[in-house]
Amino acid sequence: MANKTTNIARKVMMYTGLVMLVTGFVFLLQGEGTIGPESSFMYNNPEWYTNGKAIMLGGGGLCLAAIFMRGTRRQEEVGQK
Repeated sequence: MANKTTNIARKVMMYTGLVMLVTGFVFLLQGEGTIGPESSFMYNNPEWYTNGKAIMLGGGGLCLAAIFMRGTRRQEEVGQK
């Protein structure tokens, strides 16, 4: 049961991290004025460029944590055999 719960948590972390990476990238591009309507408050706004980078870093961290959880679970399975 614990492996099933860990697997679900890992998947949720991975998908959340991927969504954060994509969203942060869009915010970054809007902040530097590459995409988006010029009437947007985020367009060409350096604050949103910084926010986008921070969101991307958080998403990347979640993805790495999910990958690390997968590695430790495999090590535990090998140790049990």
